[in-house]
Amino acid sequence: MFDLMENNNEVALLYGSMLKECLRRSQVATMHVLQSQQYMSKFLEYVTLPNYTFASHAGGMLELLLTRHTSTVAEFLTNNYEWFFDDFNSKLLVSSNQITKAQGLSLMGHVLSEGKNHDLMLRYVSNVENLKLVMNALREGKRVQMKAFRVFKLFVENRDKAMGVTNILRMNTRKLLEILAGLKATGEDQEFDEDKAQISRELNSLKDTHHSIRLPTKE
Repeated sequence: MFDLMENNNEVALLYGSMLKECLRRSQVATMHVLQSQQYMSKFLEYVTLPNYTFASHAGGMLELLLTRHTSTVAEFLTNNYEWFFDDFNSKLLVSSNQITKAQGLSLMGHVLSEGKNHDLMLRYVSNVENLKLVMNALREGKRVQMKAFRVFKLFVENRDKAMGVTNILRMNTRKLLEILAGLKATGEDQEFDEDKAQISRELNSLKDTHHSIRLPTKE
């Protein structure tokens, strides 16, 4: 089915819908795709295509792959951590397309918040480069900011922060607090307001008034 979808726009959406239904219903189908680095790499590429309809469809399938059968997904991510998250970050989280970036951050938030991925989440939020990507996303438009906040709070809430992560948060506390102060949900969202207040308190507890550096420069 992948071969039929490749470079064939006329049938790509049709076969994509068929594949999506297979992934939704069958853990075996999901395992088959997850076991192939080639297939997973293709999904990450499809999400970044300039054709919005196709990219959105691919994004839906990628989300289904990474959230439907959680035990299978946890095993895949554990065994393929390095290349998968490197690809995910470089293709989605640094994309110049705001829709793609927001979609990537949203999916990352879902994946890292899944209980079966707890160890993976701790590994991800212990990486300084990952933190820099998310901090940069907090300076984007509102759509991206809101998705980035869900990932950013995982770095702040981690009780066993890596020293590098703690240092960056501490040295950028003032600027981060300013960003959070201007971040508002659409309509009333008590959970978001409570989360933001808690993260602000955590950042204040790290504040070092004697040191200050600029946020990581966007590439």
